[in-house]
Formats: sequence, structure tokens, C-alpha cells
Amino acid sequence: GEINFRKKSSFSLKKQSSLKEQIKINLENYIWLEDTLSIDYSFKNTIKNIKINKIEDVEKAVLKLRTDWEIGIDPIHNIIQLLEDKEIKVIELYDVDDKFDG
Repeated sequence: GEINFRKKSSFSLKKQSSLKEQIKINLENYIWLEDTLSIDYSFKNTIKNIKINKIEDVEKAVLKLRTDWEIGIDPIHNIIQLLEDKEIKVIELYDVDDKFDG
């Protein structure tokens, strides 16, 4: 699938391509490990049918997601752990060009 990330305009296309390849390799390793260990890694998007047209729609989606995930309204202390617990792949990158953002 598509690899999406935020970037600053000065982050070159060559560096973007290199970063995408690093992400693909990490993701392939992640999925291979889950397949090898027979781990179900299917993500269930409970807010996929909510249309976002205004700020109130965002708030509605957030409240539904927090309710569905049973996480309450308190601050989230470990967002990476939460996302991974919900079958969302998180790839952490180190030693990335400081022009990269996100």
C-alpha cells in the first residue's frame, strides 16, 4: 500500500524514496514476524464511515473511537503502545535527516 508521511518542503525526493524503502523493509519484517507467529494483525477501523466536514465531526469521531477502544477521555500516556495494541503498525526511525518531519 501507500506510505504516507508529513514532510517539510526541503526534504528531497531522493531522501523520500530512501525513507520509503526503509519503511517498506521494516513493515515487511513486522508482517513476516506476525505471520510466522500466527498473530492476527487485522485492523478494525470503527470510524471509517464518519465523514469529516467540520470540527464537530472530528470531535464526534474522536469520542466514538475513544468509546470503542475503551480508553476514556484522559490523556494517552503511550500512544505508540496504544496504536500497536489496536493493530496499527508503527515504524520508528532513527538517524533520519533533520529536515524530515513526521
